[in-house]
Amino acid sequence: MGAKQAKAALGMASLCAAAAACYQVPGLSGPYRCQSDGSCGDPSLVCDDGICCQPFGLPLCPTLVLDGGRCANGATPKTWFLDKDGDAFGDRNSERLACAKPVSTPESAPEAKWIEQGGDCDDGDPGVKPGATEACDELDNDCDGEKDEGFVRQTYYADADKDGFGKRGSAGFVLCAAQGDYTSTDPRDCDDANPAMNPDSTEKCNGVDDDCANGVDDNPSDVGAPCASGLSGVCAEGTIVCSTSGALKCDANVKPNTRAEACNGVDDDCDDSVDEGLASLCLLAPGEAIQRAKDSGVRTGGANQGCLGSGGTSTGWASPVWSASGYNTQVFYAERGSSAWNVGGKVLEVAFVAELDNVAGVWSAWKQPAVILCAKDGTYARFIHTSDINWNAKGTKVSLSEAIPLNLQQWDVSAGGWTQTQAAPPYDRVYRVEVHLETSGSPASPFTVRWTKFQIR
Repeated sequence: MGAKQAKAALGMASLCAAAAACYQVPGLSGPYRCQSDGSCGDPSLVCDDGICCQPFGLPLCPTLVLDGGRCANGATPKTWFLDKDGDAFGDRNSERLACAKPVSTPESAPEAKWIEQGGDCDDGDPGVKPGATEACDELDNDCDGEKDEGFVRQTYYADADKDGFGKRGSAGFVLCAAQGDYTSTDPRDCDDANPAMNPDSTEKCNGVDDDCANGVDDNPSDVGAPCASGLSGVCAEGTIVCSTSGALKCDANVKPNTRAEACNGVDDDCDDSVDEGLASLCLLAPGEAIQRAKDSGVRTGGANQGCLGSGGTSTGWASPVWSASGYNTQVFYAERGSSAWNVGGKVLEVAFVAELDNVAGVWSAWKQPAVILCAKDGTYARFIHTSDINWNAKGTKVSLSEAIPLNLQQWDVSAGGWTQTQAAPPYDRVYRVEVHLETSGSPASPFTVRWTKFQIR
């Protein structure tokens, strides 16, 4: 027993003798003299603040609050709080009314103090108390009933290449702010060692998944431009594509040998030859005839003026496109050299798309086109499309695909809607085949004709 405890026990024994009411001194433990009223022995004594005392006698109970909430001296009791962590705020759950400052403390916290300031929500941490600065630690640092207010807790992921994206599939940490390598809230980086590969990157043709979406070289941005394939004919035009090896290449829009050769003045099968191997007189083939386009210098209005290709001025021809702009009758023709064609009993196939360049333009009011077979002696055969309506009633774009039977009799309108309007057909000595078109108005609208077929079979 310590000296202080012995002295207290001796004082209690003396008090007991004076009062003629001795009792067994309670067992002492730490600073406590008594633990309950019963441990004081004498029924007139109560245990208050660890001391056996009398509410109105001696020794007087210093902290005891009497029935009715008053003190023995008539004063109003105060509220006290036990402060274990020394932060000047008592545990809000330790509230106690007392008429004097209590002195007894738990054995587990002998250094605790009773104070009048309460409100501490964690009396074991001096950093947690009313008025403390709130921190992002999942604690109510300022004891206002809320945790981490003012902070936004998010899952952060490590961003090794500092491109703003965390590694896809990696584990993150819930934090109020970035810490160390954990700086990204977006875990979609497919290569966290390469800052050029992330969801904000533009996909390119390079054998890697630049944008971390849909796989390698998916819809790369550097493809689609026109290019020259290095092939001939219709295969010459190509488009930049991405190869399976992750390299850009020029891919022909039309693959070689995917189209049959046609009578259109074009190398359809991309073998460096035009209109070859056709069992007909292909009037657009360079080896079969010479093609020319002319402004005739006269305006026929659909009247029978015969062959017009010998005069006038040249206009645009770039196989298979004929372009013209004059007010006069425009002529396109295929012409043979010294020898003539014998076309008797054959069929002339004519197919093209004619379009006025001016949307307000109008074709001339006659049944176009006129087709003329010319002989060197000046004779000719003329055909018109009698079953069709006048072209001024058509739109700016007209498609034509016709087979004209040759050797018709004059005014015979029974053969495919075409009639021959000239009585002396030179079928066995044809050296030129002309096509006449005409627009209305002055100045006339320019037009473009794209041929798809011009042959005799």
